[in-house]
Amino acid sequence: MKKTAVLFFAALLSFFLCACSGESDGAAATPTPSPTPNLTLSEDEMERLYTDADAFAGRTVTISGQIFTGIERDSKGVYFQIWADPKNADKNTIVEYKNTDAALEKYDYVKVEGKVVGTYEGENAFGVKITALQIEASAVVTVGYIEAVSPTLRSVNVMSVQEQYGYQIDLQKVEFADAETRIYLSVTNGGKSDFSVFSFDVKLVQKGKQFEEQPNYAAHYPEIQTGLLPGITTEGVIVFPAIEQSNFKLVLKASSGDPLEVIAPFTFNVVVKWLKPALE
Repeated sequence: MKKTAVLFFAALLSFFLCACSGESDGAAATPTPSPTPNLTLSEDEMERLYTDADAFAGRTVTISGQIFTGIERDSKGVYFQIWADPKNADKNTIVEYKNTDAALEKYDYVKVEGKVVGTYEGENAFGVKITALQIEASAVVTVGYIEAVSPTLRSVNVMSVQEQYGYQIDLQKVEFADAETRIYLSVTNGGKSDFSVFSFDVKLVQKGKQFEEQPNYAAHYPEIQTGLLPGITTEGVIVFPAIEQSNFKLVLKASSGDPLEVIAPFTFNVVVKWLKPALE
């Protein structure tokens, strides 16, 4: 899919110019208006958007993804392509944004708001036919990986601190997402020796099942440092597979450079509270 995604932007610009000039060719060239113009697409419609984009021409849409091409510019604006499904390099989307000052770069994660133009058909640099959703954007903003790829379904502020021999671990919060669970924590060496917590040795336990770390290198989350000298604090995110949005236990093994310091595993029991709906 990656190989078939790179378009010639010259052809893309020609397509936009032809589309504009074609508006004066007579009534026969005027597309049939959508029966529900300007309405934002529903979740069900979003599922069908990439298989039948022309059916939603004129409709309002919001799509997040990652830019995978260079940014083409002319006197009218910028043109680029995004993967709306960056994890699988899928859902190729062509964006026309009439903002010549847009500060965008290749590999940026973006949130695009605009109108569906329809399906673009063309050939890539290898002569292979490709199709892509085409959008005329009214707004494009850069966002982070989480918002674009792995939105938080539920966040739990834990704010629990444990300490041994002056070595401190602060479990800050937990984020549940469709494809992963994110553990935010900080480690502080307030002891007398060097101190380490290795993320690959952290275990998550829920309902009799044990989960290991599942690194997400594409997200570039901050990582906790090891071999901390006295007085040093490090913060990071440890990623696990997606789990139920319910109580679980987190077990962190740690060690210091002093063989006389016997450090027990740091164990956190995380309680996920569900709020009752407000009475009407």
